[in-house]
Amino acid sequence: MSTVESGQLELAADLADAADVLHRANGLNATMHTGARLARDLVPGAEQAEIRVVDRKGQTADIAWTGGGEAEADDYQCQARKDERSSLAYVFPTAARVQCTLTVYSEAGGEFDATALEVGRLVAAHVRMALEVARTIEQLTEAMRTRDVIGQATGVLMERLRLDAREAFATLVRTSQQENVKLRDIARRLTGLDGWSPNSSPN
Repeated sequence: MSTVESGQLELAADLADAADVLHRANGLNATMHTGARLARDLVPGAEQAEIRVVDRKGQTADIAWTGGGEAEADDYQCQARKDERSSLAYVFPTAARVQCTLTVYSEAGGEFDATALEVGRLVAAHVRMALEVARTIEQLTEAMRTRDVIGQATGVLMERLRLDAREAFATLVRTSQQENVKLRDIARRLTGLDGWSPNSSPN
């Protein structure tokens, strides 16, 4: 077997392991940090890596940085530009219509070679897929929690105000509209007996 073939098999095995580790991460934040660590470890020449999520307004919504927290990442990024350190950035959109960027840095300077470019591209592809899965799971989990708390709040109103299910739900919706507060938050306040009292709601 040639050296090239051997290296390709080793890379394939490493990427398969990386995919497994990414998909076993517990939650979106853990997936981001795992992805950043894998990028740093797998891309030849990389010494630090970050994954940054930017919202529609161009503001950083979340960040995973192998060297510390968000402030440290921003300082490092500014210093890297000043020192002209090498970096590779892979940008990909997400289903949530925000932009996600995977960036790896080399403190030693010099250009990343073609192998690093390709490995980085493959790692970024795995990270993107893992983040989409993690985000979908979080959204589904939140939707189930929201449904449950709205059901509980509806039950509370039915019992306290002697309403049927339709009337109780309509009361929640009306209060949400009048207070300009999300329905799920109204329901949470009610089930937590915090703030809003159904006795004060208009009929």
